[in-house]
Amino acid sequence: MELLGPASRDSSRRSREGQGFSPAGFTIDWDGESAVFPGGYRSFEWWEQKRHRNGTR
Repeated sequence: MELLGPASRDSSRRSREGQGFSPAGFTIDWDGESAVFPGGYRSFEWWEQKRHRNGTR
């Protein structure tokens, strides 16, 4: 994975109003191939999706 810059700030309405979840509440476990959601819930599916820089697959 190539990271081109920091993730942008969450500017969604829910974030501004203090509702819902923000991206900061999620953690990616690259070695375990899962995501950990707020509240400690862990994803159970993982797959690779490759995209070219121009957005095509």
